[in-house]
Amino acid sequence: MSEKFKPCSIFTGVYYFISLGVYYFYFFGSVSITLGRDQRWHHYLSLEFEINPKLPLEVQQALQADYHLGSKTSRTISVRHAMLGYICREMERIDWKYGVRLWLDKGKNCYQKKQE
Repeated sequence: MSEKFKPCSIFTGVYYFISLGVYYFYFFGSVSITLGRDQRWHHYLSLEFEINPKLPLEVQQALQADYHLGSKTSRTISVRHAMLGYICREMERIDWKYGVRLWLDKGKNCYQKKQE
């Protein structure tokens, strides 16, 4: 194997990651926020999602069974405000087979402006 394409070890990756962090700190200063001061991490939101009625009936029934909804078509989850973007992206992703979202944001929390 040529020296050019030698696989890198985990230690090399960690070294570059730490080096990049030191470089960033040296040139741009510290921008870290302690966990105690991160208000978005300590603030919880209740998100309500409903199964998309445009999905075929068998898919709707499969989602009801997977999430233990019984005959209900909506699901409420409690998430940290800091995780809102990730949860919304996952819950509202477009299904590859049917071309529509599996879940719809019933409370429109995914579209609220970020609270600072």
